[in-house]
Amino acid sequence: MFNFRIFLILLEIFIQNCVYSLYFDLNKMTKNIRLLYIILLSILSFISHNALATHLRGGEITLKRLPGNSLSYRITVTTYTDRIGGIAANNNQNQIDDYVIIYNNGIEVARLQPPRVQRVTITPDTEKNVYQADYTFRAPGTYLLGATFRNRNADVVNMTNSEQTSFYIETTVVVNTELGLNGTPLLLNPAVDFTAAIGQRFIHNSNAFDAEGDSLAYRMIKPRQRSDNNIKPTLVNGYKDPTDAPPGGQTERKNGPATFSIDSLTGDLIWDAPAAKGQYNVAFEILEYRNGILISVTVRDMQIIVKEGKNTRPILEIPDEICVQAGEKISVKISATDNDKNPMVITSVGPVYKNPDGVSGTILSQIAAPWATFTSSTTPKAEPVSGTFEWQTSCDHIRAKAYEVLFKVQDFPNAGEPSLNDTKTWRIRIVAPSVLGLVGKAKGSGAVQLSWIKYNCPLPGAEIDIYRKIGCTPFQPNACFGGLPDNLGYTKVGTVPIDSTSYVDKGLNNNIKYSYRLVVRFAEATGGGFGIASKEVCIDVPLQMPVMTNVSIDKTSKTDGQVSVKWTRPLGFLPVEAVGPYQYRLYRSVGSGNGTLIKTIDTDIKKSVATDTSYTDLALNTTDNIYKYYIELWYTKGST
Repeated sequence: MFNFRIFLILLEIFIQNCVYSLYFDLNKMTKNIRLLYIILLSILSFISHNALATHLRGGEITLKRLPGNSLSYRITVTTYTDRIGGIAANNNQNQIDDYVIIYNNGIEVARLQPPRVQRVTITPDTEKNVYQADYTFRAPGTYLLGATFRNRNADVVNMTNSEQTSFYIETTVVVNTELGLNGTPLLLNPAVDFTAAIGQRFIHNSNAFDAEGDSLAYRMIKPRQRSDNNIKPTLVNGYKDPTDAPPGGQTERKNGPATFSIDSLTGDLIWDAPAAKGQYNVAFEILEYRNGILISVTVRDMQIIVKEGKNTRPILEIPDEICVQAGEKISVKISATDNDKNPMVITSVGPVYKNPDGVSGTILSQIAAPWATFTSSTTPKAEPVSGTFEWQTSCDHIRAKAYEVLFKVQDFPNAGEPSLNDTKTWRIRIVAPSVLGLVGKAKGSGAVQLSWIKYNCPLPGAEIDIYRKIGCTPFQPNACFGGLPDNLGYTKVGTVPIDSTSYVDKGLNNNIKYSYRLVVRFAEATGGGFGIASKEVCIDVPLQMPVMTNVSIDKTSKTDGQVSVKWTRPLGFLPVEAVGPYQYRLYRSVGSGNGTLIKTIDTDIKKSVATDTSYTDLALNTTDNIYKYYIELWYTKGST
């Protein structure tokens, strides 16, 4: 195979030898000959420099903390290069041109030159290159990592002098031991969605995935460069928004001016629609948040190549967002159509697949098996074109955020027409099942005993929260969302380990009906979130004491007055918890004085007929005095 770089080196040696030979033979060269020598070497240097230019189309920097050392990370620089016009350059790009420079608070702390550990052809005209190096940060803090390559492709429409403009990408990361084995988001969809067509909607989604379940957001930025004499990056020269280079474009439906933006929540980068052919460069940021705090920012810089032709893009058909309980199997058909009847291929990427990284063989997605599969023909074929997505979910797949699976269809038209694609993201939410078998009963005075079946998804760090409210409610939990709505009025009254099966709620008021529900709460390390609320259990907390029902004066007299007193049997009393013997104790007070025990009555409350719930108090001064009565139930609990 012809090696252009070796040819250039040999040519340079040959020219140098010729000129040096001429120099020594003539001993004293004329100014013209010396000038010729300088010109020859300058031309050779220019040819060599341009031949070794990287012809970069896209790239990003990602980091992942290594086990065992809280400050050690694996730094991965991924680039996408033109394998047609830039093959010679890429052959020699075995390490990064100008280092990965690491800054802390604006001060340079290290320079790395990661070697290339992977090079693979991912499309007929695009190569993926992976550079990796391990690095141990000096201390916790916020670090910026920037990498520079030379140079961008020539003739980029929306910047000036692109072939002499460096390609610069950067990532900012918070290094903190409290974040665990955290890493920046993985960009599972390569930056290969380069081809767009005049007048047609273009879409790219990086399918960014965060293994720890952190929140992601997206925003557009302008591409940047870094020159030799300027440590800080600057904007590329003459940058224009793609809709302004040239201006005047319209949307695909011709219902307004062209737009170019990225959805801050989904990450869909949409150009609707290009107006002129050519190469365009754009960049965007992926922001990672944990508990509202920004912990990383990853930049992807990429190229969009707009072509003209009669081919129209194919259209994907995917399901609406779904939610399933962990343990259910998903089986869905994905299909595509093409108005031009061109052959098509449907592919898919996402965190739910096995995703070996191709370098070390480790699983990038960090999703536990079983992994999902997508089965579709890899050979272009005409309609009907479809594929089958299948995933046997498990408890290990539970997480608060939805999984995003990206599907892409690409058509293959006749020669001379641009190959176009359509991209759509399908969201799958795996929800945790509810706690089953919740029952409850009153337990003594002012207490409730709850019990349930042992939970079948006991992920590490998970706990069961116990919620209570006064009164009952017909609320039916949503099968797609965990937890309890705030407006239901429930209050968390306790938390138990995930393997618990009972709980005693104490300090309750008697003679009140209480409602209970259980909710499983998952640890952030396993994806966080809440399980579906359990079914409600409603329990009456009994009074568990006799209640006065009647006090009446039967006879008025200063010395021989008579009062009748009646009461109920103890309401809600549970003889099984107090085996007896049992005794009523009746107290009487005169006016505002203290009560005095006037009668004890042995009783057996296990009998169904009550014959001992009344008493007649005799020899009273019912003319001048006011009498008050109260009753108590005394019993033996166990041996006391």
